[in-house]
Amino acid sequence: MNKKIISMAVAAALVAPVVAQAADLSFKGDARFRTYHNDANGTASTKHDNRVRFVVTATDGDNMATARLTMDGADNAAATASTDYAYVGTKIGPVSLKLGDQRAYFGTNYLVNNAAKPNRVTAMMKAGPATIVIADDVSPNATPVDNARVSTGVIMAKVADFNVSVLSNETTTMIAAIGKAGPVKLAIESTDLNGVAGTYINVGMEVAGMDMGLTSVAMDAGLTTASLYSPVAALGTSNNGIRNANELTLLTVKKGNISFGAGTVDAAGDSLLDVGYKMGNTTFSYSSIDTTTRIAMQYNMKF
Repeated sequence: MNKKIISMAVAAALVAPVVAQAADLSFKGDARFRTYHNDANGTASTKHDNRVRFVVTATDGDNMATARLTMDGADNAAATASTDYAYVGTKIGPVSLKLGDQRAYFGTNYLVNNAAKPNRVTAMMKAGPATIVIADDVSPNATPVDNARVSTGVIMAKVADFNVSVLSNETTTMIAAIGKAGPVKLAIESTDLNGVAGTYINVGMEVAGMDMGLTSVAMDAGLTTASLYSPVAALGTSNNGIRNANELTLLTVKKGNISFGAGTVDAAGDSLLDVGYKMGNTTFSYSSIDTTTRIAMQYNMKF
C-alpha cells in the first residue's frame, strides 16, 4: 500500500506545477480482471490476475503534463505499482515538444519496439503534407556509464488513402503504411533491426456483415513482435504465445459479440484456434496452439 501511495504522490507531483495555473484537469482509467485455465501437454494450472490504471492530465493552453500509474496483481501476490509514462508537453512556434518518460508510436505498432523510454525528448512539426518527428533517447547500445543517446527520425505523410511512415536510427529502419483501398483495409510494416528483418501484413474487409481479416507475420529468428495492441494479440482473451511468433498465418472473423481465429504459427506450422464471446464487459474465450489449450474469462471496465 505504501508503494501505491508513493507512486500516486509522484504522479500528482508531476502535474502540480501545471495544475496551479491550469483551468483543465482530467482524470480517467481502466480496470481488468482475468482468470484462465491452461493445459500444456497434460499439465494443468489455473491463474488469476488484475490490473488498474489511472491517467491524470493537466492542460494550460499549449502546455500540458500527464502521467499514467498502473497497479498489477497476480496469484497470491500483492499488487505492484509502476509509472507507465510521465511527461510534459509544450509548443515553441511550429514545433510540438514532449519531454520525459514516454512511448512513441510509429507504423503499425507491431514490429517496432515502442516501450516507454526514460527522459525521451520528442519534437514534431508539420512540413507541407508531411509530419517530421525527431525522438532523442538513450542509445540501446549505451553502457550505464556513457549513457550515450541516439536520435530517431520519422517522416509521416498521407499518400492517397494511406498513412505512410518511414523511421530510421542507429539500429532500426522501418517503413509502414496503414489505410484503405476501396473496401479493403490494409496495414503493412517492414522492419530491419541490425540486419534482422521482419514483415507484418494485415488485410481486412466486411463480408456479409462479418469483419474478416487475414494476418501474416514473417520474421528472422531474433526479432520478436513488440505491440500489446496488435490485431493478433487482441483476439479474445487468449494472447496464447501469439505475440512472440516468428511466423504466423491467421484468419479472423468477427460478427457481433462472437470472434473466431484459425491459422498456423511458427516454422513447425503448429495449428492455432481462438474462439471468443463477449457479454457486456466480460469476454469468454477458448484458444489452442498445438498441444496447449486455454479457457479464459476477462472483465474490463473504463472510468
